[in-house]
Amino acid sequence: MEDMTDRVGALASVVQASLLAYLFLLCETTTSVHHPFEHLLLRRLGKSFQHPLRRRAGPAAGPAGPAGPAALTVGSLPVPQSQICPFGKRIILPLLALLLLRAAAWRWGGLPPRSLLLRRSAWYAVFGFALALALVLNMNAFVYLLPAVLLEVLVVQAPKKT
Repeated sequence: MEDMTDRVGALASVVQASLLAYLFLLCETTTSVHHPFEHLLLRRLGKSFQHPLRRRAGPAAGPAGPAGPAALTVGSLPVPQSQICPFGKRIILPLLALLLLRAAAWRWGGLPPRSLLLRRSAWYAVFGFALALALVLNMNAFVYLLPAVLLEVLVVQAPKKT
């Protein structure tokens, strides 16, 4: 007999996978978020890592003098487009598969409770790696990951009440 935490965990995993699939694979927007070194980093990487970059001009962008560029730039693109590079669209697929596999394991069983797929530390490592990679390569992807990470921390991995 499944308990309520298994049902909530399974539903939350499906919601996370759906949200990430939409944001990384389908979403198009005119808003773009970048850190100041993103354009320098992307110049050195191949086309697989290229995504739209837009720098806001004017005082809101921060000083560009000897002190360096602004810490964070939020800009607007003329037409809605995906802010995720081809690499990001491919690398999110294993995470989606793991989330759906975890949902199935919770829903229909078949995995021992101490399985790596169900361990809190494993999921913190997975999402931590994803956040770190997104923070370096694409701030838009970092922002897109935040709701799934919050759902993981607050709902899925929340301490169980006994």
